[in-house]
Amino acid sequence: MYVPLAGQPSLANKQSVQFTRLYLHNEMRFTPSLIANVGGMYERDGKGGRQFSPRATLNYHVTPKQTPRIGASVAYRRPSMMENTGSSVASYQVGDRFVAGNASLQLQSEKMLSREIGYLGEFHEWDTTL
Repeated sequence: MYVPLAGQPSLANKQSVQFTRLYLHNEMRFTPSLIANVGGMYERDGKGGRQFSPRATLNYHVTPKQTPRIGASVAYRRPSMMENTGSSVASYQVGDRFVAGNASLQLQSEKMLSREIGYLGEFHEWDTTL
Protein backbone atom coordinates (compact mmCIF):
# COMPACT_ATOMS: atom_id res chain seq x y z
CA MET A 1 0.00 0.00 0.00
CA TYR A 2 1.41 3.44 -0.98
CA VAL A 3 0.45 6.54 0.98
CA PRO A 4 1.77 9.86 -0.46
CA LEU A 5 3.14 12.18 2.24
CA ALA A 6 2.53 15.92 2.24
CA GLY A 7 5.55 18.21 2.35
CA GLN A 8 8.02 15.95 0.59
CA PRO A 9 11.37 17.55 -0.33
CA SER A 10 11.44 19.54 -3.56
CA LEU A 11 14.25 21.07 -5.60
CA ALA A 12 12.01 24.11 -6.17
CA ASN A 13 12.36 25.15 -2.50
CA LYS A 14 15.52 27.28 -2.44
CA GLN A 15 17.23 27.90 0.88
CA SER A 16 20.50 29.45 1.93
CA VAL A 17 22.54 29.98 5.08
CA GLN A 18 25.30 32.53 5.66
CA PHE A 19 28.39 31.68 7.72
CA THR A 20 30.85 34.06 9.38
CA ARG A 21 34.24 32.75 10.49
CA LEU A 22 37.10 34.48 12.32
CA TYR A 23 40.45 32.77 12.94
CA LEU A 24 43.00 33.99 15.49
CA HIS A 25 46.55 32.68 15.96
CA ASN A 26 49.48 33.59 18.20
CA GLU A 27 53.02 32.23 18.47
CA MET A 28 54.90 32.59 21.75
CA ARG A 29 58.64 31.90 22.09
CA PHE A 30 59.48 31.06 25.69
CA THR A 31 63.08 30.21 24.79
CA PRO A 32 64.81 29.89 21.40
CA SER A 33 63.95 26.16 21.52
CA LEU A 34 60.46 26.17 23.10
CA ILE A 35 57.59 27.59 21.03
CA ALA A 36 53.85 27.53 21.75
CA ASN A 37 51.15 28.11 19.14
CA VAL A 38 47.63 28.94 20.33
CA GLY A 39 44.62 29.91 18.32
CA GLY A 40 41.02 29.31 17.60
CA MET A 41 38.20 29.80 15.16
CA TYR A 42 34.90 31.50 15.98
CA GLU A 43 31.98 30.47 13.75
CA ARG A 44 28.49 31.90 13.47
CA ASP A 45 25.75 30.81 11.11
CA GLY A 46 22.58 32.57 10.02
CA LYS A 47 20.45 30.17 12.07
CA GLY A 48 21.85 31.46 15.39
CA GLY A 49 24.50 28.78 15.93
CA ARG A 50 27.79 29.96 17.46
CA GLN A 51 30.90 27.98 18.34
CA PHE A 52 34.53 28.52 19.25
CA SER A 53 37.12 25.88 18.31
CA PRO A 54 40.38 26.33 20.27
CA ARG A 55 43.74 24.74 19.45
CA ALA A 56 47.19 24.72 21.06
CA THR A 57 50.56 23.12 20.24
CA LEU A 58 53.93 23.04 21.92
CA ASN A 59 57.11 22.60 19.84
CA TYR A 60 60.55 21.88 21.25
CA HIS A 61 63.56 22.23 18.93
CA VAL A 62 66.00 19.62 20.25
CA THR A 63 68.29 20.74 17.43
CA PRO A 64 67.52 23.15 14.58
CA LYS A 65 66.56 20.08 12.49
CA GLN A 66 64.83 17.89 15.14
CA THR A 67 61.45 19.05 16.57
CA PRO A 68 58.96 16.95 18.53
CA ARG A 69 55.53 18.52 19.09
CA ILE A 70 52.38 17.92 21.07
CA GLY A 71 48.99 19.57 20.61
CA ALA A 72 45.25 19.46 21.08
CA SER A 73 42.27 21.00 19.32
CA VAL A 74 38.49 20.99 19.38
CA ALA A 75 36.45 21.01 16.18
CA TYR A 76 32.73 21.09 15.38
CA ARG A 77 30.69 19.92 12.41
CA ARG A 78 27.39 21.69 12.10
CA PRO A 79 24.54 19.77 10.50
CA SER A 80 24.20 20.50 6.79
CA MET A 81 21.22 22.46 5.50
CA MET A 82 19.60 19.21 4.35
CA GLU A 83 20.16 17.62 7.75
CA ASN A 84 18.72 20.70 9.49
CA THR A 85 15.69 21.30 7.29
CA GLY A 86 15.02 17.81 5.98
CA SER A 87 12.74 15.37 7.68
CA SER A 88 12.81 11.77 8.72
CA VAL A 89 10.00 9.78 7.17
CA ALA A 90 8.68 6.93 9.29
CA SER A 91 6.17 4.38 8.09
CA TYR A 92 5.06 1.21 9.84
CA GLN A 93 2.01 -0.96 10.41
CA VAL A 94 0.21 -1.17 13.76
CA GLY A 95 -2.42 -3.89 13.81
CA ASP A 96 -4.66 -3.27 10.79
CA ARG A 97 -3.59 0.38 10.37
CA PHE A 98 -0.79 1.87 8.27
CA VAL A 99 0.94 4.82 9.97
CA ALA A 100 3.19 7.35 8.18
CA GLY A 101 4.57 10.68 9.30
CA ASN A 102 7.38 13.24 9.21
CA ALA A 103 9.54 14.15 12.18
CA SER A 104 12.07 16.98 12.46
CA LEU A 105 15.50 15.63 13.35
CA GLN A 106 16.64 18.57 15.56
CA LEU A 107 20.31 17.65 15.14
CA GLN A 108 23.08 19.23 17.22
CA SER A 109 26.65 19.97 16.14
CA GLU A 110 29.12 17.10 16.36
CA LYS A 111 32.17 17.80 18.54
CA MET A 112 35.61 16.27 18.07
CA LEU A 113 38.61 16.48 20.41
CA SER A 114 41.91 15.82 18.64
CA ARG A 115 45.20 15.12 20.42
CA GLU A 116 48.42 15.10 18.41
CA ILE A 117 51.97 13.95 18.97
CA GLY A 118 54.33 14.64 16.10
CA TYR A 119 57.91 14.91 14.98
CA LEU A 120 59.61 17.01 12.33
CA GLY A 121 63.06 15.90 11.25
CA GLU A 122 65.14 17.32 8.41
CA PHE A 123 67.77 14.98 6.98
CA HIS A 124 69.58 16.93 4.27
CA GLU A 125 72.20 14.22 3.72
CA TRP A 126 69.34 11.96 2.50
CA ASP A 127 67.33 14.82 0.92
CA THR A 128 64.42 13.85 3.21
CA THR A 129 62.02 15.48 5.66
CA LEU A 130 60.11 13.31 8.12
